[in-house]
Amino acid sequence: MVLRGSSRLGVLVGVACACSAGVASAQASASAAVVTPHATGRTGGPVLGVQQTYVADGLRSEVLEVAAPLAASPASQALAAARGLWSYPDGGEGWVGRAVALGNGGTQAFAEFDTAADRAVLLSGFDVAPVVPVWSDPVPLASSNVRVHAAGAAGRFVSCRQFPVAQNGPRQVVVSTYDSGSATPRWSWSFPLTTYGASRAMLSADGSRVVAAMLVPATAELHVAVFDGAAALPTATFAHPVGLQLQALVLSEDGRWLYAATGTGGYLFDVDARALAQQFVLLQSFAAQDISGDGRVLAVGYFNGVDVWERQHGGAYVRTWQGTWPGAIVCQQLDVSEDGSTLVLGFGYYDQNLRVRIEALDVASKSTTMFEEVQGAGTHQNVVARIAASADGSTFAVGLWGDQAGLVPELRVYRRDQGAPLAVYDYGGSVQDLAISRDGARVLVGVKSVHANVLAGGGAVDLYSTRPEDFVASGVPSVGRKVDFDLWGAPNSAARLLLSPLPATDLTPFGSWGVLYLNRTQLSILPMSATDATGHARGELQLAPDPATIGTTLWFQGLTLEPRRFTADFAAVQILP
Repeated sequence: MVLRGSSRLGVLVGVACACSAGVASAQASASAAVVTPHATGRTGGPVLGVQQTYVADGLRSEVLEVAAPLAASPASQALAAARGLWSYPDGGEGWVGRAVALGNGGTQAFAEFDTAADRAVLLSGFDVAPVVPVWSDPVPLASSNVRVHAAGAAGRFVSCRQFPVAQNGPRQVVVSTYDSGSATPRWSWSFPLTTYGASRAMLSADGSRVVAAMLVPATAELHVAVFDGAAALPTATFAHPVGLQLQALVLSEDGRWLYAATGTGGYLFDVDARALAQQFVLLQSFAAQDISGDGRVLAVGYFNGVDVWERQHGGAYVRTWQGTWPGAIVCQQLDVSEDGSTLVLGFGYYDQNLRVRIEALDVASKSTTMFEEVQGAGTHQNVVARIAASADGSTFAVGLWGDQAGLVPELRVYRRDQGAPLAVYDYGGSVQDLAISRDGARVLVGVKSVHANVLAGGGAVDLYSTRPEDFVASGVPSVGRKVDFDLWGAPNSAARLLLSPLPATDLTPFGSWGVLYLNRTQLSILPMSATDATGHARGELQLAPDPATIGTTLWFQGLTLEPRRFTADFAAVQILP
């Protein structure tokens, strides 16, 4: 993925070096890319159709799900929207994009399928159609209730899936972690107890900590396992009574705070201390609950309202705001930005389940910065399926189930201070899951090819860019493969491709040239074509076939010479297997 410098690294110090390091050495250091095995996973076994129904009766709000074998699955719908980078459809296998995650600065997409052709896959954010997984890890066809998560700043992923130990019996919860460099899990671990309850595993933003948890309804206890560093066994485990039905389970991006909520209570755990930090009495409890990256801000949504709790200097949390909305309305999803500055809310009107309201709140002032309401038609339920905000809350994406009449596009991208969406993308089916990169430049979405209310299979995983870019890399960066670069700058100008094995350590503007985001002491300058009359230039780099380079990262940026100007975007390319 291409990152815009201002949003990713801030301001730069240093001067561009016009020195010409050897192109051969640059190619040698760049040779770490991944070779893509054509792993397509297994296709045998029954294809499951999924039907979802949203239920709200004033006391509870939940999604009821029915799965049943299908004789055949519908073909996945192709994208029909601008700024779509690629689409990975089920191709007749029948899986649904129910669990997706976006890691390594938005350059790597991870998904797992549990309705057909069960497997975990890694997809490159630099790929172009037809998209082929970098790798695929088949899992037993009995897997269900899969949830995935990614380290936003690293190429590390975690999957939490369940397997029945007997027909209609309790389930074993299995946690597996992956690095982008291999289809073989770094480790897999199973909870020693079985459960009929929910489970999830999450990563800290830097990938250094995994926290997995599962609810055991028979004892009303939440069991938590903590994995630090490369530990394949828990570095700590603990359990705490929480209630019978798990509504929300989230980990702060710093890996320090775990928040769990059931029908009557919210529980914030200090993971370092392996202890309960504070309990919250909740008269209503739904999926719309989240905490900030440092655990400082907690938001809870419910019927007709949203509460914001904030940690005080003494460590205790105090409710600092309570918003109310009249009518037959419930907060179905929300997201607190990693920096705690922004709260994004997704409401559904449950009188007809056709109207949704999207709203953003500035946490410091408790003021609304944008809102939009959209109304659908027909008998299908249009509810808010997922919300994901960038780390600073400036950009966020909303996924909907959509309406039967097709009046409300299901994927919607917004700015925090603008009511009208930046972009909308219309599907014939329903969004099931989505993720956004920390800088907000990429959105990954998992969809079902038909509406969630319809018993059917089939779907896709799609990647979008949220803004224009003047420097783009494309092509899976695998060992021995070629990566292409496109630059847009001044027309009819000589252009250069800049390469460094490291980013700049200190960032400073460099006069009219703009900002160099690469480490200038190790800078290599490679040729590109001159820009044409439209300002477009192309270049390429052949990666060496050296498996030892897998996992390393190369940094690229563009430069035009007439006038001399760095591109505003750069690319951090990690070499894959």
